[in-house]
Amino acid sequence: MQFVAFEFENENELEEAADHIWKKLGATGEMTIRPLGGMWRLELILEKPLRPNTLEKFQARRVE
Repeated sequence: MQFVAFEFENENELEEAADHIWKKLGATGEMTIRPLGGMWRLELILEKPLRPNTLEKFQARRVE
């Protein structure tokens, strides 16, 4: 299992990233989306870890 968290400026960016991870990469596990006073946070508990090069694509947004 792998835990990762990302923060986004707006809800649209978050939805695009979540769709990409879930649908295009085929990730499985748990996903939590929550507002953070002007920002949005996406938390994932993944059953199968994402590859390091995949995480690099989101590195600017990754907080955990």
